[in-house]
Amino acid sequence: MDKKMKQPLHIVIFSLFLVGNLGFCEGQTTELLTEEQQLRKEMDEWMRPYHREEKPAFDIWVTQMEDFELSVLRHPIYKRMDSFYQKHQEQYLRLRKADLARYKPAPKLLPGYERISDFDSAYNDADLGMKQEFEVLQTVANFRVLRVTDTWFGITVLGSFIINYLITQQGMNHEEVSHQYDYGILPFADPIEGNQWQITFINRMYALRFNWNIEDNQWTDPELWVYTGGQQPAGWLNHSFPMANTPAQRLEVELNRFRWARYDDLPDGTTADDTQRIESMQRKRMEFYDSHRKEYSRIRNEELAQYPQIDEVYAKTFRQDVPAFKEDFLSLLDHKNKHYHLSLSDALYEIDGAQILFHFYYLCMKHSGHPIYYNMAPFLSGRDVHTKKLAEDVWEIQAFYQQYTLRFKWNVVTDEISDIITRT
Repeated sequence: MDKKMKQPLHIVIFSLFLVGNLGFCEGQTTELLTEEQQLRKEMDEWMRPYHREEKPAFDIWVTQMEDFELSVLRHPIYKRMDSFYQKHQEQYLRLRKADLARYKPAPKLLPGYERISDFDSAYNDADLGMKQEFEVLQTVANFRVLRVTDTWFGITVLGSFIINYLITQQGMNHEEVSHQYDYGILPFADPIEGNQWQITFINRMYALRFNWNIEDNQWTDPELWVYTGGQQPAGWLNHSFPMANTPAQRLEVELNRFRWARYDDLPDGTTADDTQRIESMQRKRMEFYDSHRKEYSRIRNEELAQYPQIDEVYAKTFRQDVPAFKEDFLSLLDHKNKHYHLSLSDALYEIDGAQILFHFYYLCMKHSGHPIYYNMAPFLSGRDVHTKKLAEDVWEIQAFYQQYTLRFKWNVVTDEISDIITRT
């Protein structure tokens, strides 16, 4: 696929990927949730050498991944990841099945959505390389995929075509696309046969469907429908959210239901005054957030306690402050009454630091002069993140990535961010 097409879209694509995936731990039962958490910790430990000692080799491999070269599948790093999967294959299969059981079947009809044959042609065009990119990424991502929503990472390689189609054929601009994503994405799962499932993601702009073999994480036969109708009927799919079996899942479902229903608040979602729409959405977001602050703070405390302790020894190797980096980081926060806070757009989805860390990772790549389109490194290698509880609802968070480190304090109730340090 043409890199020139990717460049203006990569921030939009991956930002929307994160918005669509809240980072909540998802498991079918408490027992399986514990098993998933443990397996993910083992994944992180397996990849820990690539955080520091063997990081140069990992960076070279990720650079090759940017071009989706088939040679990356013969590399020792991929072979190490695959060996972990082979060893734990039964667990992967069990956890994937457990998560699939949460989802409802896709609707039989998609009123107003039109099948896009141009997508089929582009996907199968060897010169564009979309199919090879999709296949390489799903093979590499197998190591990390335990949930239906984890597959969205691989789907980002299709995002350039989708967003470009919405802009060139549907007459939308990037801002309009982003606004439509505000209403959320609904996943569905239908069994086909054995370990073959059909996964469908639906939002207010398009539906994407593919077959998923949960035994080897192969995704095949992707299909795209784009919405070409008028205002969708009120209440459409309002009762199509996955089951929730834990407090984190319940909060996630409530948030996604809230987002989806906001579409019905406007008399015409395609022509309503943009300023009015934004103000209304912002006001209702704050109302939702305020009414769920206790759940957010409780889950945040639980999630932050899962990280290893602060690494003071390694932190001492980062000696030089980076004022320009810090200034960029501060620009992503809200500043009021001489204090910095998470923006509401981040706070709604922030559970374990993932939103803050995404900004950190992107700034690391920006300041190193080498932005990675799909942000593969943190997803595959895991986060080099450490925490310490300083007081009730107040945590210190420390993150390392590339040649940079970020350290700050976060009040998980008030969302105040303080004592920010950025070094190299």
